This record gives sequence, structure tokens and C-alpha cells, in this order.
Amino acid sequence: MNTIAVNISRLKHLLKLYRLSVEDILLQINHKRKRPLIEEDIFKSEIQLSHLKAIDSIFNKGINYYLDPKVPTESKEESIFFRKDQFNAELSLGAKQRVTQFEEEKITLTALAKLSNLDLNRKLKVFSTTDNPKVAATELREILYPGRKRSIKDFLKSFINKLSEQNVIVYEFVDTHNKREKANINGFFLTPNIIVLKRIQKSLRREVFTLTHELGHYLLNAEEIDEIYEDFNENVSLNKIEKWCNDFAYYFLAGEHDELISSISDINTQTDFQDEYITSVMSILI
Repeated sequence: MNTIAVNISRLKHLLKLYRLSVEDILLQINHKRKRPLIEEDIFKSEIQLSHLKAIDSIFNKGINYYLDPKVPTESKEESIFFRKDQFNAELSLGAKQRVTQFEEEKITLTALAKLSNLDLNRKLKVFSTTDNPKVAATELREILYPGRKRSIKDFLKSFINKLSEQNVIVYEFVDTHNKREKANINGFFLTPNIIVLKRIQKSLRREVFTLTHELGHYLLNAEEIDEIYEDFNENVSLNKIEKWCNDFAYYFLAGEHDELISSISDINTQTDFQDEYITSVMSILI
């Protein structure tokens, strides 16, 4: 039996980071196992290498992480999960994995920037929820709006490039069909300047809206992991930050077409929210 000595404090640190219980991790590890593991199998100073690999399939830290004798310390710089207590979505394990992945990307990028004297300082000013989102959107359109493009894909690419010119770094990720743990989020913002989007192949306009919404979080300097609602739902209650970001995204994308859109009447369930007309209007915006 191939066993290996591990630093249990490192596994406990990951459980705290991911906000998982012992039962949660056992449930993940025991998926499709004929002989389920119990707590005593993994929470000890020496465990089977195969069990350690099963653990790391969740956290993706590499085997050497668990062998390091250094006791990890909780740090706000390490993760948004140590910086915030609550989020706008009930995060799936897949979402936590993605957020942690890009937290590590951010740390690497910051280190490289320091080594190469790359300036990643903020260029765009910080706004407040007391600021008018329409005024903010009008101001930011002058700097960031890509204008009409041949396709929504070109629009999104140009938008991301314009953000990078302002030291706002945008990442995308894709959940493949065979990925067991999928992220139940559309995007998130990590301070100081990282926006991450879930690539939605069938709805690039949805991705553009998500990017603009997360840009709103950047402008407010308000970290968040967002599950953006796909459907009209009058029972959804948004806090002032989410409302500001949604309003900003609308005004940024609508621009001079705001009055046209605002003139649409009888938007309700009986008229299917004027879906065909709104879709045609959206097609001239982006």
C-alpha cells in the first residue's frame, strides 16, 4: 500500500477556503467509489497516495502542496472567500473552483507585473452608488464603447481590448459538457482589476451584458461573484450595488437609443415583454 506523509493543516485550510465541510469533501471523493472513504481515511498524517490524488482532483493544488510542512495562514490577499462573507449567489463547487483559479492567476499576474515594472495601476476613477449610473455610463462610453462592429463577437473582442488599455484585465472560461462540477455563475469581479466571464457560446449578447455589469462593480470597486438572472422575475430583490451595476450596463449599452427603448409601451406578460421588438432594438445596439 503506497502511503505518503501529508500536512493535514493544509487540507483543513482548503476546506475553510472553499467553505466545505468534511461531509462535503467525502461526498465528492466517494463519487462512483465502490468502497466509500470515511473521515479517518483522509484526515491523518499519512494517507494513501490514491486518496490524496482524489482530494487534489477537487482543489487542483498539486501533490507537493500537501507535503509542505509550513502551516498556511488565512489571508485576505489569498482569496475573496477570506475577504467577503456573503455573495449574490449560492456558489456551486464548480464556481468556487473557478474563482480560486483566477485568484491564483491574479497573484501570478501581480508578481510578474512587479518583476517587469508593468504598470497595472487603476486609470478609471472610482464611482459611488450615489452617482447617477446614466451619467457614469455616458462618461465611460466616450472611453470604452467599441462602436458598431461586424458581429457581436467583434464587439466583445474590441470591448475587452479597450478595457485592457485602461488596465482592466478580462478573463473568460468555458465549462465543457463533460465537466462534472460546473460554475453556476456568469461572472465576477476581483479587486483591484480582474473581471472574469463565463463564455456563453449561444448568447454572446448575454456575455456582453455580464461584462458591462462587472465593469460596474469595477467602477464601484465592489467585489462580487454574480449569478445574473436570465429571466424577468418580479420577486428578485436587488441591493443598491447590483441595481446600480444593472442600470449602468443598460445605459452604457443603450446609449442614444435609451429614449427609443423607454418609449416602448405595454411591456408585460400579456405582450411577452414585447420580446420581438426588444430583440430588434438590441440588434442595433451591439
